[in-house]
Amino acid sequence: MDVRRGFFINGEFIPRAASGRSLELISPSTEEVSFQVPEAGDSEIDSAVAAARRAFDEGPWPRMTTKERAEVITAACDALESKIEAAAQIQADEMGGPVTLGRMTARSAIDVVRAMAAEVVGYDEIDARTKAELAELAREVLERPVPEPAGAWTDMWSDGSGQWRN
Repeated sequence: MDVRRGFFINGEFIPRAASGRSLELISPSTEEVSFQVPEAGDSEIDSAVAAARRAFDEGPWPRMTTKERAEVITAACDALESKIEAAAQIQADEMGGPVTLGRMTARSAIDVVRAMAAEVVGYDEIDARTKAELAELAREVLERPVPEPAGAWTDMWSDGSGQWRN
């Protein structure tokens, strides 16, 4: 699998950290190094934050309509769909789970983002009062306490224990 590991900052791929340091990612299922990634330091973080701020302030995104933004996000989802197998394998290597779980996770994430993009297409036409009402409703939903547990959850492993194995 050909996967570039590094930083993508200000439209440029940077393969190594300024410090030269990297992290080894160990697969919990094999206890072997799956891959190495550069370790971000202050230099990379500061550069990424500055580039993001500049892109937001000077780039087209804040001046785009929600429909235009939704089109960009949908196009990104389309592009990511061709990478599902690579994402699934990376997740399996990193987390020690089955590739099928990684595939399902990647597909689900793309579907959720695509649905959110489709949902906001007409948002520009909604009046300010409705936007305020929707914002208040979202706050209420997000701040609502859950009075009781939703239920039990477990993973099934090949040994049937349902326990994380070290």
